[in-house]
Amino acid sequence: MLSLCCCFLCVCWLVSTILGTFLCAWAWSVFALLFACCFISCLLACFLGTFLFNTNHIFIGVVYIVIGLVGGSLGFGLSIIIRLELGLPGFNNVSSLNYNSVITFHGLLMIFFMIMPILIGGFGNCLIPILLSCNDMIFPRLNLLSLWLSMFSLILIMLSLVIDSGVNAG
Repeated sequence: MLSLCCCFLCVCWLVSTILGTFLCAWAWSVFALLFACCFISCLLACFLGTFLFNTNHIFIGVVYIVIGLVGGSLGFGLSIIIRLELGLPGFNNVSSLNYNSVITFHGLLMIFFMIMPILIGGFGNCLIPILLSCNDMIFPRLNLLSLWLSMFSLILIMLSLVIDSGVNAG
């Protein structure tokens, strides 16, 4: 698929170069549009093939570890906001309701999006099949579905932090 897209890209470049000598303005814009479409389709095909549908337990474990590191860095950023608010009490960087939300989301991110993906998802997917001498997990597509759901839930929890009427527990 990737080689076919690269060949199509070369043909588009040659055609736009030939047309560019005669019709400069619109030929280069057509080439740019074709190049962007082809490049995006190549990236999408590679992304879909190797990332979204890969059921290898080692790969899924590594992606879980990456999700845990991303969640941990977001939780660390929220802890910096908490420390700034506590260190500078008169400046009110965050309102009192949003401060409670920041504390709640910091706890959720550090427990459910750093510790659990790294320990259970990452090391569990990498080590349990090796320790049991299995080739793969028992239900690899279900394992992949849980990876997708954890990625989307991390995105949704960060989007819910932006909404003003979010969880104001603390």
